[in-house]
Amino acid sequence: MSWIHRIPGIGDLIDLGQDIAYELRRRKLDKQDEKTPILFEDEVLGTFKFWREAGSFETRRIWGNAEVAVSLNGGWGERTDYTEEVAAVALGARIFWADQPGWQTRIEECIRRDLFELAQEWTADAEETITPDDLITRIRIDGIGFEPGGHFCVWYDGGTAFGGGHGVTVVGNLETGPEYAEMHG
Repeated sequence: MSWIHRIPGIGDLIDLGQDIAYELRRRKLDKQDEKTPILFEDEVLGTFKFWREAGSFETRRIWGNAEVAVSLNGGWGERTDYTEEVAAVALGARIFWADQPGWQTRIEECIRRDLFELAQEWTADAEETITPDDLITRIRIDGIGFEPGGHFCVWYDGGTAFGGGHGVTVVGNLETGPEYAEMHG
């Protein structure tokens, strides 16, 4: 008897009304909460502010000679019980930060290994030559993101290494180091 459709009763309308009221209260609270910053304090890296649009905690720090964006990512979104997880990701960031020269060397080696040939192709079109060291000096670090499990991602502005308007991303893990670098954009 598939032609018989269930007609909502008063109980269903009450349930629906309660669901709508709950959703409206939640949205009202979210609007109020949007004005209240959510902060995470790290004793080494400083104060991170929750960026609701991205679901990550953000700050700015000095890496080498550049100020970079630093993000602690974990897909926390609407959750409010993430403190221990954020602290674990921040611990990975601190480990990374403690050896800036070592990590910078390893990241640059990865960029040279994975992107030098591509950079040569791009500059050959412009009838110029590029060396592995030129590649590194033509890009500029923009940010570093950290995720659960010791994963990280380092973002660079590609500068003139790839004709402008392109970026470089290096992905890796604290245990294994930089895994690969790619050009995008």
